[in-house]
Amino acid sequence: MIIKRISRTPRIETLSLFAAAAGFASLFGCSLVLDLDERTCVSPDECSVDGSSVCTQGVCEPASTDDGTTAGTSTSTTGSSLSVGRDTETFGGTTTAATDATLDDTGSAGSSESGAESSISMESSGSGETGCAEAACATSEGEESESETGRPPIPDLILNGGFEDSTNDWIPRGGGEGVTIEATTEQMYGGAQSVVVTERSADWHGIAQRVTDRVVEEVVYSLSAFVRVGHDAAATAAVAATLQRTCIDDVEAGFFRIGSVAATTDAWTEITGTFTIPPGCDAIEVLVYFEQGVYDSGSEDPIYLDFYVDDVVVTGTWP
Repeated sequence: MIIKRISRTPRIETLSLFAAAAGFASLFGCSLVLDLDERTCVSPDECSVDGSSVCTQGVCEPASTDDGTTAGTSTSTTGSSLSVGRDTETFGGTTTAATDATLDDTGSAGSSESGAESSISMESSGSGETGCAEAACATSEGEESESETGRPPIPDLILNGGFEDSTNDWIPRGGGEGVTIEATTEQMYGGAQSVVVTERSADWHGIAQRVTDRVVEEVVYSLSAFVRVGHDAAATAAVAATLQRTCIDDVEAGFFRIGSVAATTDAWTEITGTFTIPPGCDAIEVLVYFEQGVYDSGSEDPIYLDFYVDDVVVTGTWP
C-alpha cells in the first residue's frame, strides 16, 4: 500500500486512521493512498514515522535524498505525495493500485478539492463490481432477446400475392390440360392488377404456389385472399382455397380445405382460413392453391367459369 503525507495532530488519531485504512484496504483487496499537502509541525517526528518527511520552518516537507530527488514521492492529480514504506502492497498475490475515492481526516467519505485536506484513494484489483454487473446485464439481455424469439423466425409463405410482378412465383394447376393464368388490369382488388384463371375444364383447375421450402412445421398459418368470378351474366360460384400436402411417409398427397366462399361476378369476396403442417411431417411437397366448383347454370353440360384472385396474404404464428 502507499501512504502519503500524514498529519500528526493529534498523533494517536493519525495512527488509528492509518491502521483502520490499512485494514479496510486488506479486506477489499485494494490499495490506499493518504493524500495530505503541507501540514504545520513543531518537531520532525510529527511529519513521518520513518524519516521520509521532515519539519522545515514549521511545515512538513519531503526529505531529500543524495541524488536530489524526494524520498518516496509520487505524482498524482492532487500534487506531490509522500509514500511510507513500499509503493504497492500485495494481498494474496495480487498487487493493488490506487484511485480517487476519498475519506477525510475524520474518517468520513468525501472528496478533496484543496491541498489542505487529506484523502484515501482505493480501487479493487481485477474486475470491479461494476464491470461484472455490466457483463451479467449483457448476458441477461442476450438471454431475454433469445427468449423473446423463442423459435426460428417464420419466413413469408406467399410471394407476389398481389400479382404486381405478373404471375411470377405462381403456376397454373392443370396447366397440362390447357389451364392458363395471366395478370390483368381488367379487375383488381388492390394495387394495379390481379390474376385471372381461364381455360378451365375441371373443378380442381386453378392457380397454385409451391411453398415447400418456406413452410414451417407447427406454425399456425392464416390465409386471406380476395376472389370473384368472371361471366357475361350475373353468376355465383364457389371458390375455395386448398392446401395440398405430401409428408415424407405419405403414400399420396393429402388435400385440406382452408376456406371457401360463394364468389360473384359483381364484387370481390374474401376467403379466410387457417392451416398447419404437423410436426414430423418433413414435407416433400406443399402447395396452396385456389379452385372453383362447377357453375350451376341449369344446363346439362358443366360450366367452369373463369375466376380472379388478388391480394393473397398468409401470416404465420407459433402456437
